Amino acid sequence: MNRADCIHILQQHGATDAEAKQIVDALLEEKRKVLAAGGNIQQLSAQWSERAQQFAKETQRKEYLKALGVLRYSERAAEVDALMAQGASAHDAIRTILAGQSTYREGGRQSVSALREGIYHAWAGGMLRELDGIDGAMQLVREDEVFHDAVLREMREPGTSQDATVQQVADIFNRYMEQSRQQLNDAGAYIGKIEGWTPQNHDPYKIAADPAAWKKFVLDRLDVDRSFPGATAQQLDEILDRVRQDILTGKPMFLPQGDSMPHARASGTFEHHRVLHFKDAEAALEYHKAYGRGNIFTAMVTHLDHAARSLALLQRLGPNPWDTLTKLVGREDYKLRTNTALDATTQMETIEKLRASLTGGSIRNIMREVTGEVNAPVNPTAARIMSCLRMWENMSKLGAATLSALADPFIKASAIRTVTGKNWFQAMSDSVRQYIGRLTPENRDVARQLGSLLDHLRLDVAARWDSDMGAMGRLGTLQEKFFKWSGLDWITERGKAAYNMFLSSEIGGQAGKSWADMNASLRATLAFHGVDEVRWNLMRKMTEKHGEYTYFIPELAQSLPEADLLPLLPQKYQGPPPTDPKALAAWTRGREHALRTTRDRLQFEALGMLADETRFAIIEPDDATRAMMRQGQRPGTFTGELWRAIMQFKGFPMAYMQRVLGGRRWVRMDRQAGMRRGWNLRSARDAMTQDMPGVVGFVLASLAFGYVAGVCKDISKGRTPRDPRKPETWLAAAVQSGGAGIFGDFFLGKTNRYGNSALETAAGPIAGTIGEAVRPVGELIRGDFRNAGEDTVRLAMSNTPFVNLWYTRSALDWLLLYHVREMLSPGTLRRTERRMREEFNQEYLFPPSRYIRRGGGWR
Repeated sequence: MNRADCIHILQQHGATDAEAKQIVDALLEEKRKVLAAGGNIQQLSAQWSERAQQFAKETQRKEYLKALGVLRYSERAAEVDALMAQGASAHDAIRTILAGQSTYREGGRQSVSALREGIYHAWAGGMLRELDGIDGAMQLVREDEVFHDAVLREMREPGTSQDATVQQVADIFNRYMEQSRQQLNDAGAYIGKIEGWTPQNHDPYKIAADPAAWKKFVLDRLDVDRSFPGATAQQLDEILDRVRQDILTGKPMFLPQGDSMPHARASGTFEHHRVLHFKDAEAALEYHKAYGRGNIFTAMVTHLDHAARSLALLQRLGPNPWDTLTKLVGREDYKLRTNTALDATTQMETIEKLRASLTGGSIRNIMREVTGEVNAPVNPTAARIMSCLRMWENMSKLGAATLSALADPFIKASAIRTVTGKNWFQAMSDSVRQYIGRLTPENRDVARQLGSLLDHLRLDVAARWDSDMGAMGRLGTLQEKFFKWSGLDWITERGKAAYNMFLSSEIGGQAGKSWADMNASLRATLAFHGVDEVRWNLMRKMTEKHGEYTYFIPELAQSLPEADLLPLLPQKYQGPPPTDPKALAAWTRGREHALRTTRDRLQFEALGMLADETRFAIIEPDDATRAMMRQGQRPGTFTGELWRAIMQFKGFPMAYMQRVLGGRRWVRMDRQAGMRRGWNLRSARDAMTQDMPGVVGFVLASLAFGYVAGVCKDISKGRTPRDPRKPETWLAAAVQSGGAGIFGDFFLGKTNRYGNSALETAAGPIAGTIGEAVRPVGELIRGDFRNAGEDTVRLAMSNTPFVNLWYTRSALDWLLLYHVREMLSPGTLRRTERRMREEFNQEYLFPPSRYIRRGGGWR
């Protein structure tokens, strides 16, 4: 029988053309190796028999994955129908499945994005708590490179180290890797258990630089038989090309199938993966130092982040997420085409909008954010350069961002009132009190159980260990220090942790009440996140008392008894077991799987809900916001870098408009159901009249906190506060508290805070800096040396990191810059004071010209 006949037979048994050719080529290669080594036909026959059995399992598995895909599709289709029954369009309902919606509808925040957050916080937060429980471990994680290398060796070769701390940390990392593997497999992945494997945090920039050198380096250190069993030399070369491409494109690692979604497999001949097994720990360390980034801690965090993304996609969209999404769009397309109630024009316009949204619009853009595809650079060099420029702009321009964050208590108070129904005085009191005092060790442990205090540590450790990445790594380290020293990190992390605990305590405080009797606003908030009476009866039992408060602790889902979980199990597992022994064994295994996944789902969804609601109180861009900002464009492309440059510094105002204004967070949640939405007079009337105390309180608090933030900014610059008697002062306060930030300055004046025009600011800070740099060049050409010198100094100072921190700039001005400006352009201080009076109606608290003489030097 020749090669073609073998391929034909396999195709008849269900193999695709590519699979059949791959199987036959692998078998022929094995035949050549066996005969060359002096083996016999019997030995070859045994190997081929094993391959046949494996192929049968693969065929069975594909059928299982198809059934799983159908199940996930039917679940999401039912959710789309439920959202549309509440007034959502098909387009908005499908977007909601991916990233949620701020408009109130029951189940409107259940999404792949929220689930991913919950999974990640469950895994990474649990790992962090265990590490924090080992005396001295976190200090070593932060500072000791030798410790990280020892942990990696211990993970790969247990017993290598005699250090108890190293052994404990390695055990924690191995357990969380195994936990993520099992939960991925429960959702439909197929990842075998691998002894001695450690995650690698690949650096795509290094890998992209020289593909041939990367392949040679990997092959010299790779355990080929474990990584890609049965691969021929030609196949191995193709596989490594694919592995490299998967790393560079950054697609989800653990999905079992799909053209757009690569998969990772621990073993197997017919599908390839990007799991690289090195010969030993030293080979893995050599690879890490040459083509990795960070350390074993950051590699673990990245691994769990990728695994959480894949698990969320598997649990919500099945083994082929893009296919499920396409089917959902196709289903709504068909419903629109067969809807005789629509006129032909409206029908075609709606259908075209829906189709375009999947192929090149908002649905596609959000999906790329959810899968992580949008983060993978096309041209790593260009992406790296532009990333460095943006980091430099962050450190040059955001020195006073901490003072802007003084308006955060107002936004948080708005969230507290919306969720709990408290009055404005109570909500504001709770909000401000959350920033006072310090977290006790017990409270810190509760916060970590709720998934808080993780992001800061991750960034802190990553920045310390990314310095080997060259300019980009060093800038990342500087940026981490910049935001830490500015105080912005503290105020943000403290605000998130405190609100998370507050929301948990509010839920825990209602545990003694039924669904009908609990706080109406809180009940509506839970329904917004897909909680119903059945789930609430389980959440009531997931509470724990700490001090004077009872907290809702999502991880307690793992200890819920079987009897409580019955209402959430599939119908076949709620009744009596079958009597047939074989059927009973299968039923028992299926029921155990269902119980395990139900507990996991309850924990993940609860943590996702807490994290998502916290983003309504401490505003941060989410997948939906980033999809608008980046338009689905990858870094390293012209359009991708253009969008990133334009949208720099605009994430906060866009998230504010999307979440707070779009979510109408001045209206109590129990009054939001049934409100008319959209941009029309009836909708605006609803927004203003549905909760009048909320509207009045929101406006007054917005003005008050915006004014306080503006006053603090003025004082930090040595200026008198803006005149409270003038209307533009209060308009500026409203803009400041609303997160419009950079927009407010040129809405209310001729230029923005950096001296750039509105057009330059709208184009992004990099364009503004370029415009600012052109000005002194033109002045030199015209012979205006006095203004050229002054503008050059201003340009240098406004683009130098750290000198613009809110507490350093005034000191530097008095010690040096005022004198330099007077020397370069005598009289400039008086002119600046006059311009400030004319354009902003402000004075300096201590006018520089009164203390510094014309031409420089103290009077």
